[in-house]
Amino acid sequence: MKRPENLLFALFAHRVGMLTRDQLIAICTSLRHGKDIDIGMSLSKRGLLDDRQVAAVWNLVDVQVDILGTAKKVLMSFELGELIRQAIWNAIKPQHTSNDQSSKDPPTIRFD
Repeated sequence: MKRPENLLFALFAHRVGMLTRDQLIAICTSLRHGKDIDIGMSLSKRGLLDDRQVAAVWNLVDVQVDILGTAKKVLMSFELGELIRQAIWNAIKPQHTSNDQSSKDPPTIRFD
C-alpha cells in the first residue's frame, strides 16, 4: 500500500476507536517515501488490531477511494484537528533525502 492509503487506514482506525491519537501520530511520523507497507498487517502483527478489524478498515478505505477517486482526496475531505492534520500532511509531502540517509530504515513505531 502507498502512504496515502496507509494514512487513510490509520485515520479511519482512529476515528472508530481502534487507535489512539498518539498511535495515529506515531504512524504518520514513521511512514517514509519508497517504503510501501501494509499498515494494517503491521498493526495486526503487533497485536494492536485483529484480522477482522484490519479487513473492515481496508474495506472502508477501498469504498471511500472508489467514491472520491484517491486516498489523498478522501484525506482532504475530513475535518481534522490541527495536530492530526499537520501529522498527516507532513507524512504525505515529499521528503528529500541525502545519499547517506537513503540506506537508513524508517524508525520503528513505538506504542508504549
